[in-house]
Amino acid sequence: MLLSYTELMELVEQGVITADPSLVNGASIDVRLGDTVMVEKVSHGIERIIDLSQKEELSMILTVIPDNGLVLKPNQFILASTVEEFNLPNDIASEFKLKSSIARAGLNHLLAGWCLTGDTNISLLDGREVKIADLVGVECEVYSISDNGDICHGKSNGSFITKYVDTTVKVVLDDGASFELTPDHKVMLRDGTYVAAGELQSGAALMPLYRRTNLSGYEECYCPSLVARGNWLNPIGRWRTTHKLIKPSGRGFVTHHVNEVKSDNRMDNLDVMTVNEHNSLHRSEYARSEEGRDRSRSHARQLIHRLWESESFREMHSAKAAVQANALNKKRWIDEREFNRSRASEQARQQGFAEIGQKWISENKLEHRKAVAIGYMSLTIAKILEAGLPVNEESYVAHKRQNAPRVSTIVDLFGSFDKCVSATGYKNHTVKSVDFIIRSTPIPVYDITVSPRHNFALSAGVFVHNCDPGWHNSRLTLELKNNGEYHSLLLRAGMKIGQMKFYRVKPVPEQHSYAVKGRYNNTTEVTGSKGV
Repeated sequence: MLLSYTELMELVEQGVITADPSLVNGASIDVRLGDTVMVEKVSHGIERIIDLSQKEELSMILTVIPDNGLVLKPNQFILASTVEEFNLPNDIASEFKLKSSIARAGLNHLLAGWCLTGDTNISLLDGREVKIADLVGVECEVYSISDNGDICHGKSNGSFITKYVDTTVKVVLDDGASFELTPDHKVMLRDGTYVAAGELQSGAALMPLYRRTNLSGYEECYCPSLVARGNWLNPIGRWRTTHKLIKPSGRGFVTHHVNEVKSDNRMDNLDVMTVNEHNSLHRSEYARSEEGRDRSRSHARQLIHRLWESESFREMHSAKAAVQANALNKKRWIDEREFNRSRASEQARQQGFAEIGQKWISENKLEHRKAVAIGYMSLTIAKILEAGLPVNEESYVAHKRQNAPRVSTIVDLFGSFDKCVSATGYKNHTVKSVDFIIRSTPIPVYDITVSPRHNFALSAGVFVHNCDPGWHNSRLTLELKNNGEYHSLLLRAGMKIGQMKFYRVKPVPEQHSYAVKGRYNNTTEVTGSKGV
């Protein structure tokens, strides 16, 4: 069913389609030519033979349309994109029609579509690191990240070849890890936004995936907090056990690994049960044999030993013991005289703590100065993240409070600026270098569709966008050619290039969506050709 003017206006008002309301017609929307195009790259006039059986594609370069327009010569072929962006669900289909006056002048519209690709190793929730090329048609579960910065579950029906390319981007991180993907593939920044891999700059902060094994043998993930707290963002984040992130249990319940493999955090391998049910399950398993009982006792001894070796565990239990002791002592004061004596004792104790604190500060001036610097750094990092900037010396100076330590002071205290940042608990991955790689023979590149968050983690420890089942934050890619034999055509950025019609349809099954069948998706700029 063709969408009406009213329905199209609602889509524009809701942001499903980002377009000027004045461009909405009775049953269509005018779309305009974007300011960048891709043109055929010519190497010293040497003709190149394209082998269609190998699915080679034209070698194209990205060019900005000049203010005075771009001249499209006879028989010249270019790739362009629309100004308008689309976020269409799977129950809305569209049709593009080239503007009739432009078509009569000889401009031919060949195809329109979306494209997003990627090719590298990815991390799976079952504990494996697998090449994306080995996941073709294989269902898998991946690490995703939610809007508030918590690690969460992502499901994919497997990878697929999106196209063949001769140009990729290799991104090297500060820890030496690297990944390779197409220039238009979206990479998540530390503030949760995305940028094309080809536009990444050295020093850019990326959203990280950090994992570790805790004292009990369970995997923990670092969850970067993106939740507003007052007028600032908490940059520190926190470590949380992966299985409780994937399937939360709640108070009085436990998330149990069905196959007893603590590193296997697939959704189907996690079962939520009560604490009593969980304890009963393990008791019945270990009590079946003397070997099981010995193993259980040995495990308990080792666990207790490891726990008490942890300074944080000892501090936690010391604090609990102090609270319990104070509560018990208060119960023992049975008359007013003893109560007053208790209050006086408490006041003296608090005064003694203050004196001890002042004495500690005087004896540990360096540690105190470091603690103060860490506090100021945490507040400043929050402001930097809100501004969408990488955390470095320049952004620190621009956003720090007037009484916050200078960069030179921080370097004197910690040895380097980065060590102070690390001391706050803030974690990211920083881009060290971005290199374009051009091959003589095109190679296949892959992507996956992930639901519901539309992002997944690479083995390098960063998050990238996936190929969505619907149209998400995408501009229409236009493949245009001048069919004229004797005249050239002048194209200007922002000119009305055509119309889009939209239809309400039955929801398209995911396996037959644009992400799986067409692979054209998730780009806000013109993308390369899949072939001629």
